[in-house]
Amino acid sequence: MQSQDAVDGVSAAFKALADPARVRLFAAVLAADGPICVCDLSSGLTLSAPAISHHLKVLREAQLVESRRRGTWIYYSLGRGARAVHLARSLPHLLAA
Repeated sequence: MQSQDAVDGVSAAFKALADPARVRLFAAVLAADGPICVCDLSSGLTLSAPAISHHLKVLREAQLVESRRRGTWIYYSLGRGARAVHLARSLPHLLAA
């Protein structure tokens, strides 16, 4: 039997990726060569800045991405947890299927 913490973490990750905009944002973070600015993430989406911020917050709370502030901009990168890494490896295959 899996621990409750592990089950809750996986559930949170899948809930975070249940929205197409969050899948796109997560994929964009993965495709970047390094930390990517929120200004670059917003250029490919037809969402308002507050909506993008909300989606990134959900991804951050699920520990799929992490953020760092540099001056006035926030940069996002893949979360350091094993769950984020495993999903990052799987996502390109799932999107290609």
